[in-house]
Amino acid sequence: MAMSVLAPRTASPSYPVTGRALVTGLLLSLACGLFIPYLDHFLSGTFLGAQHLPPGAIFVLMVLILVVNPVLRRLSSRLAFTRGELLVIYAMLLFSLLIPGHGSESVFVPVSVSAFYYASPANGWEKSFHQYIPPWFHPARGFPIRAFYEGLPPGRELPWDQWVVPLLAWGGLTLLLYLLAALTSALLFPQWADDEKLTFPLVALPVEMTAGPTPGLPAFWGNWVMWAGFALAALFQGLQGLKFYYPGLPVPSLYFQVAGPRGLLRAMGWIPAYVYPSVIGIGMLLRTEVAFSMVVFFWYSRVLMQVASWFGYRNPGGNISGFAFWLGGQPWGGYLAYVVLGLWTARHRLGQAWRELLGKAQPSGTQPLSYRLCLGGILLCLAGAVLWLMLAGMSLWSALVSLLLYVMIIIILSKVVAEVGLLFVQQTLTPAQALNYYFGTELVGRRSLTVGMFFDRAFATDLRATIAPSFVQGLRLAREGHLEERQMWRAFGVAILAALPLGLLSALWTFYHHGAVNCNEWFTRYAGTTGWEMLASWLAHPRPADLTIHLASLVGAASVVALYALRRQYLWFWPHPVGFIMMQSYPVTMMWFSLLIAGIVKSLVLRYGGPRVLTQVTPFFLGLAFGDVLAMAVFRFVSLATG
Repeated sequence: MAMSVLAPRTASPSYPVTGRALVTGLLLSLACGLFIPYLDHFLSGTFLGAQHLPPGAIFVLMVLILVVNPVLRRLSSRLAFTRGELLVIYAMLLFSLLIPGHGSESVFVPVSVSAFYYASPANGWEKSFHQYIPPWFHPARGFPIRAFYEGLPPGRELPWDQWVVPLLAWGGLTLLLYLLAALTSALLFPQWADDEKLTFPLVALPVEMTAGPTPGLPAFWGNWVMWAGFALAALFQGLQGLKFYYPGLPVPSLYFQVAGPRGLLRAMGWIPAYVYPSVIGIGMLLRTEVAFSMVVFFWYSRVLMQVASWFGYRNPGGNISGFAFWLGGQPWGGYLAYVVLGLWTARHRLGQAWRELLGKAQPSGTQPLSYRLCLGGILLCLAGAVLWLMLAGMSLWSALVSLLLYVMIIIILSKVVAEVGLLFVQQTLTPAQALNYYFGTELVGRRSLTVGMFFDRAFATDLRATIAPSFVQGLRLAREGHLEERQMWRAFGVAILAALPLGLLSALWTFYHHGAVNCNEWFTRYAGTTGWEMLASWLAHPRPADLTIHLASLVGAASVVALYALRRQYLWFWPHPVGFIMMQSYPVTMMWFSLLIAGIVKSLVLRYGGPRVLTQVTPFFLGLAFGDVLAMAVFRFVSLATG
């Protein structure tokens, strides 16, 4: 039995978002806000969220389909959750599992205090930049910050009053940026889904889990090919999980190292090769040229690093200097070209939006949110965020540049998730780095750089999963479930407003009662301190605008434009620009080997079996993804039970 993955839309959405789905999603979002901080920050390890195919959401969806619905159906067939309701709940979990946890925008909590706790006479942070930090960024120095990291002493209470102003200030900016991401997604989603026909690979699994013409179990669950893939992935990941608890188990590793700090290829840096069943499964839904482009350009960057070392450049993959400016600056220029070309492709829709905003055209009435609302709201959000940064101490122009770069980043990451289906996405450019390297330290100003670094570390640096892709995936789920897209925004808002405030309060409780030094080290320390080390270095050794980074960015932009042009001109030219702009990112470093496996397998299937065989084996690879993420969720609950 073959399954159709993300079939073309054949009818307009007609089913409303029910109150029952909203209430269920609300309760689950509240549970996520309450428990995810403890799971992610204290227990750490595998995360229920923190990626764009969240294991926790897949687990909840499975329980609703296999456990809850059969019970409700025995009581009355009308009580069971419909497909549309299940997709609404899953879409809400895309937000509520991500927001309170590891690697999302809520990282501003430890960022706001790490600059003080880890300051010392040796690093000189207090003299370097503390005077530029607004007092409303953080609680009072002394006990509130010390207890945050070391835990509350016996008999002392959590200093909630010290966190009222910082939480309101940072939480307000967070909600403003969420609204900016939402409106940007609503503006660009029709272009990506209807005109460019992006595939949205990560949506395939929940869509197939809920698909089916009968009121019983969807066809997905009765497909033995799917269960074969599920069993294989669950077996391997189950054994890996058991090895964590019983290190002596003779379990084959799903990881090996191609290059590292030693050996002939040490200049390439750390190159791991992980076998991720979920990445292989989702990778089978990609066009082969996209999968191979991610791999080819990743190795292109690493080979350049090795060649550079042979010509005398030492550690070109380390801190940005020398040859690394040439290598690191190319994707930065590629980002800008990628976004500009995408906006040029969408120029007719954007032109319509501008005319509607100016009152020179009537609303089209075909979008989930009107063009006028989207574009006008984006401008207002930008103005509000710029004002926030200016009140914090940034200059007008540096605040505006930082926000425009932030918008560029969320557009890139959202489109990469929609087109490539990476489980988590990151960029290598941050607004503060761009300000310092492109314009120079003194031109930007010390106060602007300090505030900009806080903005960087909280919203634009090393996040495992930003919120923006959840909006476009949620809208795609609405399409697949034939739901009223306008009403889906209500579901998104309910999930966000439930998970964010409760997640912040739960995180503070976790840190104060367990001590942040005993929690996830990346989240509580390195998310902030790596930025403060960089900032202190910039302020101690101011640098002018670097010509090398400008030239490298021009080369990167020209490379992306050339790749676009060649793909449009020649059907045989397969390298894709998305591989170029993501070639140095951490997610590609972690997933290149699994993408290579997926590309090779799909090529062989198409070559020797054709599209018919590919359709028949697709359930196997969806089963791989399902078994992998479900094993992650199961071991997360095991760790919760065992501590």
